[in-house]
Amino acid sequence: TFSSGDEFLAAAQTLEPGVVLLDVHMTGASGMDVLTAISARDLPLICVIITGHGNISMAVEAMKAGAIDFLEKPYDHGSLITTIERAYDRLQKVEADAARVLAAQQSIARLAPREVDVLMGLIAGKVNKVIAHELDISPRTVEVYRANLMT
Repeated sequence: TFSSGDEFLAAAQTLEPGVVLLDVHMTGASGMDVLTAISARDLPLICVIITGHGNISMAVEAMKAGAIDFLEKPYDHGSLITTIERAYDRLQKVEADAARVLAAQQSIARLAPREVDVLMGLIAGKVNKVIAHELDISPRTVEVYRANLMT
């Protein structure tokens, strides 16, 4: 827990991925300010906004800024728990997606430059003969590179 939005933002870069419960009216930076800063810094944090004085435009603004939900006080504690569980589910998906992206980037980094050229042709939907013609190599060479890519 943090005593203010400003204190949270000062420590945000050092925090583990997680779920953040923000009140619109907090000491220092408001919940909306913190939400905007989290989005701008691309931090691995999923936010839930709560408020006692909300309206539709504020809720829309919060959702556009990246909040997973917007709860008005007094809220049902069961709803809050359900929302937090949904936020953790989303966090796990985001982390799994990031791990897949990193693995793909590492795999691509291990490819030879010509294999990358063939991969770009395949991604563009080109057939082996067209790729071979554009790279000035034989279609058989493209097939070998393609087999390497699949491995």
